[in-house]
Amino acid sequence: MNKETRMRKANYIRKDEINLCRFVEISYSVIERNIEGKWEYVGKVKEKGLQIRNRVYLFDDKYKLAHYKDTKILEVFEGIPEWATPKMIERYEEFKAEQKGKLLFSK
Repeated sequence: MNKETRMRKANYIRKDEINLCRFVEISYSVIERNIEGKWEYVGKVKEKGLQIRNRVYLFDDKYKLAHYKDTKILEVFEGIPEWATPKMIERYEEFKAEQKGKLLFSK
């Protein structure tokens, strides 16, 4: 499987994820270039973030794809946890308001 096919699969949004918005804890692998310019496995990292559809937004405003080969969801949090940043809360509330608007107009 080439890189383009892997990325297409990772970016795919499943039907059950179209309205998905939740706070999660994920684990993913970290690889970095070493001195010789080769990629080297550094280890696994656990982070908390906001999952909207198939993307998990982290504290540094970067995101990880939830379907990427080494990304695993470890825990799902109900509601808004105390560790959420104002930016995450704003994204969460915007998405929920957008979904409510779509539901009102679809009836």
